[in-house]
Amino acid sequence: MAFKVTISDIDQVFQKCIQSVVFRVDSPNDSNARATEIGNIIEIFGKIDSDEATADLYLWSLLPVNDPKAYRNVEVETTGAKGNFIRKVTFSEAFVLDYAESYSVHEGEGTFYLLIKQKLDKNCNIVVEGEKEQDY
Repeated sequence: MAFKVTISDIDQVFQKCIQSVVFRVDSPNDSNARATEIGNIIEIFGKIDSDEATADLYLWSLLPVNDPKAYRNVEVETTGAKGNFIRKVTFSEAFVLDYAESYSVHEGEGTFYLLIKQKLDKNCNIVVEGEKEQDY
């Protein structure tokens, strides 16, 4: 499996450093809140020191919510082991909820964790492309 992550305002396409990606729809347990408070989340796990500028991800995470550059277009493409297209998910106004880096003398390189979320009032702008698309 392979991943390609493109983030606006970062002059880097992340491919070699991405180890895994999780797409998550996070809805409250209250059925009334489910209609208006669904969170769309992407979790990205990767390695540092792969010739890709992962420091830019850290810098993005430091931006305050009132900075317009905190909200970015993010595209994540997933391909299968045979190079077949599986999924492409685009968040039009994603922001960083959480970012972490860890280093260990035993591992030999660092790892990062990036948790992004689509701006709540822009959920209708999320684009999901895949093997069979339907209108819901």
